[in-house]
Amino acid sequence: MTRKSPANLIDTAAEAIGPRAASIDQSIDRMLSVVRTHLDMDVAFVSEFNGRDRVFRFVSCAADNDVIRPGDSAPLDDGYCLRVVQGRIPQLIPDTSAIPVLASIAITAQMPIGAHISIPIRLSDGSVYGTFCCFSHVPRASLDERDRRMMQAFAELLAYQVEGNLDAVRAHQDKLDRISSVLELGQPGIVYQPIYRISDRKLVGIECLSRFLLEPQ
Repeated sequence: MTRKSPANLIDTAAEAIGPRAASIDQSIDRMLSVVRTHLDMDVAFVSEFNGRDRVFRFVSCAADNDVIRPGDSAPLDDGYCLRVVQGRIPQLIPDTSAIPVLASIAITAQMPIGAHISIPIRLSDGSVYGTFCCFSHVPRASLDERDRRMMQAFAELLAYQVEGNLDAVRAHQDKLDRISSVLELGQPGIVYQPIYRISDRKLVGIECLSRFLLEPQ
């Protein structure tokens, strides 16, 4: 019998998280698409603050408008997200030209960004995961406080979804670490024992067992 390599065993264990993570990811993708369409915006995304960068974890774009893609990253100082979290610019900006300081941020002209809504995503421990943002290439004078409150409500739902995903990833990583530590010790050991037919004491098979010489066994 061929034994699986440690890498194959870890890959097999990794599949356990797949369906749950995929379900959460699909839910978030759908949420972004619904909000972006409702607000008539060109792009909606969930960014994660990762040191000095922000990583675009989930992105919904209008057709033929892939200025940002999932997995892209950019320095925090180059965008609006950190400034919103720090309270330096408003969460709701129907027309970026109405706020002079935004002209000094390169992406305002590069994207371009005409209207913008950004809401911090706060986890249950109070920490900021990142932001939930929507922007349009042209101003949207119709955007108002009611739209900002709707985005806030969705940001709270996203925090719940994201935190569930983080919990699943942490639990998954803990399992992989435990499996890896056991494999590094050369465990489990394989033992074999014969199976005899009682009537004529003939060997009819072999039972293969995996044994761990560790606690718990």
